[in-house]
Amino acid sequence: MIIQTWGKLIAALDDVLGPRAHAERKIQIVLQGPELPVDEDQNSNEARNTMFELNLAARLQRAGIAVVPGQDADLEFAYNGIRWFGECKRPYRVETVENNLGEACRQLGERLSASRLAARGLIAVSLSRPVATRVPYIEYSTVLRQGLRDHVSSLVQLLEDRMQTLARCQAVSGMGLLVGHLIMPAWDVTALMPTTVQHTVGTDVCRDRSGDGECLWMRVDRTFTDHDRA
Repeated sequence: MIIQTWGKLIAALDDVLGPRAHAERKIQIVLQGPELPVDEDQNSNEARNTMFELNLAARLQRAGIAVVPGQDADLEFAYNGIRWFGECKRPYRVETVENNLGEACRQLGERLSASRLAARGLIAVSLSRPVATRVPYIEYSTVLRQGLRDHVSSLVQLLEDRMQTLARCQAVSGMGLLVGHLIMPAWDVTALMPTTVQHTVGTDVCRDRSGDGECLWMRVDRTFTDHDRA
């Protein structure tokens, strides 16, 4: 049974990860992590970091966008004639969010400046670990769903505001989309059982008001719609 499940996982990720050996390495990394985010430390968080990259890559693939993870940038793909570079960051603590954001900007600045084609940068930030360290699980119901969405939206707005003041972000032209994602354990107060909830918010950060980020998010957002509870 375990062998069959392993084979199905690898086959399902072939389109996203490319060569089978690459898929196997990624899955091995994911399976080595602790069961709960609160049990992570800085020596064991690579599993969920990798899973976050794969999650976003799978969403892009599901939206009909061919993506190449783990190359020069965390994610590379083309959409509407524009080459996109994506950096996925999963801060370990609240105190490291700003540094992760600045590092993503620095990395994308290098990618964008080296590109000879029209290019944009995407920053995806997982909010799960910082939130989980303060709230190990949340109560969830259809009534509480909007509160979760509002909270994630507020956090993404804070990230966007910080990007406008960080020198490493202001030095980069060509930024296009900022994505914030939260997934964590929850207690379904209606069904009286444990579950997992997730929500994702994307916002256009194009300074030239081209709308490239909004256009991309409109395409990808539908892969997250109605998937608040996993």
